[in-house]
Amino acid sequence: MRSCRAGLGAALEAARTGNPSASTDVGVAVELLGAALRSAALNVRVNLSSLTETGYVDAVADECGRLESTAAQLAEDVRAALNAT
Repeated sequence: MRSCRAGLGAALEAARTGNPSASTDVGVAVELLGAALRSAALNVRVNLSSLTETGYVDAVADECGRLESTAAQLAEDVRAALNAT
C-alpha cells in the first residue's frame, strides 16, 4: 500500500511535468495503482480480523485508512492535472 501511494505521488509529478504524449500511460498507471491499493486494503482488513493484539490492529487499520484517503486524493489530483493538459 505504501508503494502504491508512492507511485501515485510519482504519477502526479509525471502528470504535471511529464511529456503530454505519456498522459494516457499516466492515467492507466493511476487506475492500476488505485486498484492495487484498494485490493491490498481489503486483504489487510481481512487479516486484521484474525489478530487479537488491539494496539497493533488499531495502528495498522489507521495507517490503512490514511493510505487509502491520501491515495484517493492523489488520484483525483493526477486526473485533474491530466485534464488540464
